[in-house]
Amino acid sequence: RRWLRNEPTTARPALAARRTYLWARRNKGWALAIAAASLALISLATGAGILQKYRAIRRMEVRGSLVRDAQFAISSDHRHGWFQKAWNSITDAAEIHADLTIDSQAATALFGLDAVPATRFNEFSAQHLLFDRQGKRLLLGGVATGAKQLLPARVWSCESLSLDALSVAAQGPIGFRADGTPLQLVAESNRLVIVDLAAAKVVTQLGVPADCVVSRDVEPAMTDDGVRVAAEVKTKEDRTRIIVWDGVQAKQLWTFEGEASVLAFSSDSSLLAAGSKDGTIRLWSVKSGKTLCSLRAGNAEAACLAFSRDRGRSAGISAVAEESGWLMAAGDTGGLVTIWGLAARIPLAYCRGSGYQVFSLAFSPDGVTLASSGRADTRLWDVATGRLLLTMPGKDFIVGLAFSPDGRQLAVSPDPRYSRPQVTIWDIDYGRAGRECRGLAGQVEKTTFSPDGKYVAALAHDWQLGVWDATSG
Repeated sequence: RRWLRNEPTTARPALAARRTYLWARRNKGWALAIAAASLALISLATGAGILQKYRAIRRMEVRGSLVRDAQFAISSDHRHGWFQKAWNSITDAAEIHADLTIDSQAATALFGLDAVPATRFNEFSAQHLLFDRQGKRLLLGGVATGAKQLLPARVWSCESLSLDALSVAAQGPIGFRADGTPLQLVAESNRLVIVDLAAAKVVTQLGVPADCVVSRDVEPAMTDDGVRVAAEVKTKEDRTRIIVWDGVQAKQLWTFEGEASVLAFSSDSSLLAAGSKDGTIRLWSVKSGKTLCSLRAGNAEAACLAFSRDRGRSAGISAVAEESGWLMAAGDTGGLVTIWGLAARIPLAYCRGSGYQVFSLAFSPDGVTLASSGRADTRLWDVATGRLLLTMPGKDFIVGLAFSPDGRQLAVSPDPRYSRPQVTIWDIDYGRAGRECRGLAGQVEKTTFSPDGKYVAALAHDWQLGVWDATSG
């Protein structure tokens, strides 16, 4: 009777499994409900486990992607804003899981140049940019709008962040007198004049020989203080000459035979360089009028020149040659930038990477970094090795380029005749929590600190010794 009623028998006691089975047959409703609930709980538990595992795998995949993004931003050619992108990826990856890889990436990201735009003017451009000696004012000359309308020169105050328009609208190199007076060199057919931009008056007139006219193909050159001026002139016989004047006494100093595509003075006005259409660069002494040397790195036309003090390679031989204490950078229309050591008169580094046409060059005040611009991007290079440090995208046909005296800012502007107007002042970041000491070209073998910790010295495989300020780099 018990068996027929699906109950456990007493003659042979049933095991727990059979008793459960018999109970389920007697109580099908409850059995189905319990089975459904158990299945649901098992499914939920299994699903939760699978989901948790998937999320863990997904988090690690996201972390791996963040690590790769950070590594790419750190190790690839740096473009402005790379540090913030890398740092965001590093911090997000560290929140998922921090390890030695993340620590290493974070430490590496603390070094290397970066830049962010601090100030931007979109209403006009300027052909020439120059900071004063104190770094308090930025002078903008050759100002024009997008409609190519020539505007008066501007002065930007780096302290009050105000922009003031001067009274003179002209094209030509700009400068500051020792007393801070803003100047501009303006070329006319039979003379050159130096104009006081603040007072709107001519302070110096530089005449040319009666049988010559000032060449319109080559822009005249003027030192930043207006002390020396140089220009190419053409004779009635269509011969070309380069004339150098004293910009204060309005006196002609020297005349050099030959033609030029670009002219540039050294910062102390002791040297004059002239690039030519065949790539040859000639160097003269402004003091003696002597031809010092002739250099050539390629066949493309020389488009821009810049000088900087040579802080290492001229040691011990500065008295041998007048030009030995200088570096000179030359950019050509083929996109090549060559850094020359004038002590040995050989190229020290080649900066390759510009597409074509380098229009402007500027050394940082410490001579360790070189800025170049032309078609599209502005680039920062390591002077010792020619290594590309940073790319700052901008407008096309960039001709205005100037470092502030402390090297912390770089002003950039395109030629208003060929590109949309814009002037950008970049803040240069040389390092976040450490200092990168650059200047040696060879592999560093030994380093040491001075006893007081103020200086650090390094010896390279090419037997160059560098000494840096440990605080500022």
